[in-house]
Amino acid sequence: MGDLDALGLSDTEQAVYRALVDSGPHPVAALRGAVPAADPAPAVARLQDLGLVRPVPGDPDLVAAAPPELALRPLLAAAEAELARARGAVAALLAALEPAAATSAGVVEIVTDPDRVIRTVARVQREARRELCVFDRPPYTGDPLDNPVERERLANGVRCRAVYDRASMAVPGRLAHLEAMAHMNEDARVVPEVPIKMVITDDRLALVPLRGVSDIGHAVLVRPSPLLDALRRLFEVVWRRAVPLRLVIAVGSAAALDADQRRLLALLATGADDDEIGRRLGLSARTLHRRIGALMATLGVRTRFQLGVAANRRGWL
Repeated sequence: MGDLDALGLSDTEQAVYRALVDSGPHPVAALRGAVPAADPAPAVARLQDLGLVRPVPGDPDLVAAAPPELALRPLLAAAEAELARARGAVAALLAALEPAAATSAGVVEIVTDPDRVIRTVARVQREARRELCVFDRPPYTGDPLDNPVERERLANGVRCRAVYDRASMAVPGRLAHLEAMAHMNEDARVVPEVPIKMVITDDRLALVPLRGVSDIGHAVLVRPSPLLDALRRLFEVVWRRAVPLRLVIAVGSAAALDADQRRLLALLATGADDDEIGRRLGLSARTLHRRIGALMATLGVRTRFQLGVAANRRGWL
């Protein structure tokens, strides 16, 4: 899965666009070696329709990538609209929920009291046999870095996909924790804002706050139903637009980066601004800009967007 899947681009279309961003204008035929498809022409044609690729003036045989910061904006807006629609559908279902009728039908169970909510989270996670899907965001009732049930499930071969709110990155020790969880095969991603705290187990159970997006004292345990289906769709929409956060570098190129550079790339991937990154790494604005410039020079790129693309292609994110 590529990092532009959320924008509706196929693997071939992403490969064509990256090749043109990285290497500049090319004839369409010359892209054959850079993309997985035998014929890149259909991908180029669709990218032209989307405004991501355009012919080079004066040389119709060449095509070039439109500036990412301009060309991707409409697609990002469409992805945001998709997320808003999914979020609205879930909100409408929750608002229309009749607790008494739903409870009597066995669809939901209302859980009150923070201690009971914590126990229910652990129970829902422990029942996972195939997959756990998690939205993580503050506030937390306990230590957010201590989740023995998830580690137990991972050790038993359960897949865990977790989307972290950017605010959760401020928790002391979070990056080191994510590195440890990555070693156990947790698949982590980050978005600027997780829409709601949530745990989904095997398409059988979901636990979400009853009031607000992050209420930790009242929750709804949801069983198979249209509401559970909507929650799962919401997770998939957010998952597709989230940034992969692979902090443990297993490829041979890992030696090219030190721990500080890895953390800098990870923070850039979360969308954190320069002030926030500087505070977390203890760097002045001048030093931070110098280090980002050094990374860009190392990878031979000129923009932060290109830095992210190049780092991801090398397995550094």
